Amino acid sequence: MSIKNTIILVFVLVMTIAASIIAYIIFSGWFRSAEQTVERIADTIGDHLYGHIDSFMKEPAFINEANYRLIESHVVDLSDQAQRERYFVGSLAAFDEKIYSYSFGTATGEYYGARRNEEGIIEIMRNDSTTGGNSWYYSVKEDLTAGEIVAKLGPFDPRNRAWYQAAEQAQSLAYSPVYKHFVIDDLTVSVSRAVYDQEGRLLGVLGTHMLLSDIGSFLADAVGEYDGTALTVEKDTGYVIANSMGVRNFTTDSDGSFQRIHIKNIASSMVSEAFETYIADNQKQFSSKKGSDGKYVQIRQFQLIGVDWVIILSISGDFLLDQ
Repeated sequence: MSIKNTIILVFVLVMTIAASIIAYIIFSGWFRSAEQTVERIADTIGDHLYGHIDSFMKEPAFINEANYRLIESHVVDLSDQAQRERYFVGSLAAFDEKIYSYSFGTATGEYYGARRNEEGIIEIMRNDSTTGGNSWYYSVKEDLTAGEIVAKLGPFDPRNRAWYQAAEQAQSLAYSPVYKHFVIDDLTVSVSRAVYDQEGRLLGVLGTHMLLSDIGSFLADAVGEYDGTALTVEKDTGYVIANSMGVRNFTTDSDGSFQRIHIKNIASSMVSEAFETYIADNQKQFSSKKGSDGKYVQIRQFQLIGVDWVIILSISGDFLLDQ
């Protein structure tokens, strides 16, 4: 080979190697930067999700704490039917719409309060000797008292409900386990507060009951533009409480039986594996990364009295390519 050709060959090799090194440095730097960007975004979204769910769950507790003394001190006289109905209707109308009913179950089995029906219209609930121990629902007149009967349901004893028993056992504030509402097709959590008279006798339990579908809507809005998914899951059982994918969190069989959905049946394999690792490691917060697309999973623990959930967030670095 001539000296000229040798020089040209060496030059080409040097330029090729240099270009490769420069490209590698640029790509590595971009990849690290993209990965860090995904992690920062995940942290921000995670903080946002946690704060929203925390506020969502604590609002009913604040409501109960602010109102139970009115009943305990007889400022609101529940034996006065008109006063009782005005109190519950007026209170529920002032609450956020995610709270579908506000009630009081007495220590002798009566049940009073107000609820929002499936159309969002407030109705009065009554269950006592006048209804034969059954739950009757009434329209609301202009003076906020009961009008015509709009529905008659079967026997109902609040003392048998988990939210009543949880507050009675705690002798204070308590959150119920997640359950399927017996009328509305949605998952529910009740926040309850035991109420006592001045001699320490249990008068009953005040209950603020909320539907959980709003959590799913919020999760979807929070991760939509980041090609992500988000779920709220019971830590001990793995049952899904809410999700951003628009998938139902439970099924109802033809015989009416109710079945919860497990995270394995709704989430990607990466998210399911991350959840299993999180449970095995018993951490309060967990994160994992996978692949060159920058997929990232973050899991945070969410706890209140009787509540042990996790908030799971998964986003992909692919959304950066669209920026």
